[in-house]
Amino acid sequence: MKSRVFIIEDDPGWCEALKHFFDQSGEFQAEAYTDSRKAWESMSLAPPDLAIIDVIMPSLGGQELAEMMHEHGLKTRVIFLTGLLTPEETKARDYKVGNQTVVGKPVHLGVLMGLARKALAV
Repeated sequence: MKSRVFIIEDDPGWCEALKHFFDQSGEFQAEAYTDSRKAWESMSLAPPDLAIIDVIMPSLGGQELAEMMHEHGLKTRVIFLTGLLTPEETKARDYKVGNQTVVGKPVHLGVLMGLARKALAV
């Protein structure tokens, strides 16, 4: 059975590229959202297994969305994407900031896939 992943990223091109990448893996069924509030509406009805969330989003930031997920008891695993740290900085931190999995942009797709698999294996 494929794992459901939500891609929540305000850049439409990047959002669709990530959706396509995960769909093509054969392991995931991906849904893409450029609006974090619409993503919240969908996930509150049917939570995905994994959410890949851009930290800085218009109207509802990634951390705020993750807090709402936690407050509502969603068991969805989360990976944050950020332009605030480089890929090298997040790699040096073992892709962790606190207890959160974080990947710097531009992200290497193989790294992101590995982190997604790892998040779902926990």
